[in-house]
Amino acid sequence: AVGRLNYAAGAQNQPLEFLVREERERLWVEVVDRQTGEKKGEVPPWAAIQAASDPFRLVGLLLDVYL
Repeated sequence: AVGRLNYAAGAQNQPLEFLVREERERLWVEVVDRQTGEKKGEVPPWAAIQAASDPFRLVGLLLDVYL
């Protein structure tokens, strides 16, 4: 799912990278600005999976990160 999100973000010229993080039995997807390395936000894994399977949800996810 993360690979699909990174591909879609690149195709839409979004400077975002989605990274899977795990710490102490907690799993999440971190959203990072590719140009600056700045963390923009994080989303739960289920939201990343849903966004990867539906282009409209991906747009919503990107808006959530920026707003």
